[in-house]
Amino acid sequence: MRSSFSIPWVLLVLLAITGCDKKRKTDWRPSFDITSKEPFGLYILSKELKNYDGIQEVKFWKKEIYGHLRKEILNEDTSINQTSILAIHPKMIWDYNSNWMIDEYVKIGNTAIIAAIDLPDFFLDSLGIKIVKYLPKTKQTATSTKIQLCNSLRSDYKKICVESNIGITGSYFYDFDKDSYSVLGEVKYEGDILQPNIVSVHRGSGRFVLVAEPMIFTNYFMLNDSLRPYTESVLSLIPKDTKVFWKVGEILGKSHDPSILSFILSHQPLKIAFYLLLTALLIFVFFTAKRRQRIVPIQEKNTNTTLDFVRTLGNLYLQSNDFNFIVQNKIKFALYKVRIELHISTDTLNEVFVDKLAYKTQKDISKVNHLIQLIHQYAHSSKECDENDVIKISKAIEAVLD
Repeated sequence: MRSSFSIPWVLLVLLAITGCDKKRKTDWRPSFDITSKEPFGLYILSKELKNYDGIQEVKFWKKEIYGHLRKEILNEDTSINQTSILAIHPKMIWDYNSNWMIDEYVKIGNTAIIAAIDLPDFFLDSLGIKIVKYLPKTKQTATSTKIQLCNSLRSDYKKICVESNIGITGSYFYDFDKDSYSVLGEVKYEGDILQPNIVSVHRGSGRFVLVAEPMIFTNYFMLNDSLRPYTESVLSLIPKDTKVFWKVGEILGKSHDPSILSFILSHQPLKIAFYLLLTALLIFVFFTAKRRQRIVPIQEKNTNTTLDFVRTLGNLYLQSNDFNFIVQNKIKFALYKVRIELHISTDTLNEVFVDKLAYKTQKDISKVNHLIQLIHQYAHSSKECDENDVIKISKAIEAVLD
């Protein structure tokens, strides 16, 4: 039965439900995506960084950093000098080759600012430092206890302190050579001692700047009037009159191209359209791709080809008026049937044979005698048979063997 439920009406209802969404929920998950306008995205910084005093250009690197640096360093390209690498993500991943390449990049006089909580162990070991890691505090995991961040990075060396129970992790560095490292910022919980969370170390003519609070660069800090000054003071660590190579994403030393699906799901309008398309497709399958009864063709009854063959031959001999042949073959087939089906020898057609045949067929002995007499008659007769003889022997056979 065909449903009266129209698919266009279903789509209109879905569109209405989607469009009547009372208020889009804020996604508090840390994305660190330069296109994300959610609290923990990097959209604001990606748009405003190039306008900061002393920054000549901001170039986004989305692929592996190894290939970019290898060409300039091995070719001794001086255009790579006096530049800075900026990497912002809670977890940074790279391999030994990339680690060596970044180290060489810094040694020739450049700056690498790496804001991360989780760093490769071989990188930390090469710099002789360790880190205590804490997860970022989101709105869902926020507590009443606030964490305080302090630094003296302003040009007037005035100390800046901010506190928040959202965004700040409280991660800090420890077990490093205080003669080699400079402590640029500190963090503390209420009542706890200050711990270094921003440090720098010189390598050759350049330096590494390690920031244990990548969350301070997110939209939440950039749009908060009380927190933004702290972020701006940390950005002052980028050398003046420099070009910034911003490595986008968590993978610093390998190729990282996000899939189309992850790109769609990371943007709310595309995500809604994608799910709406899937829902419409399911509705289409449900209403139009139902299982239909396959038409079963009418099968003709099986025909007895053997019987047709016999009839054809019979008609052939009848038309040729060869009645002797027909009679003789009927006798042969009758005796063959007696041997095969009744298991009676037909070598001698005498009284014993008649008794056995009458007993096996349960027919009247007179009918059996009549059949045997006709067989003897036609078997030893030299006269020509006619149609009546065919009928006579056929009836006699049917009376006994059918």
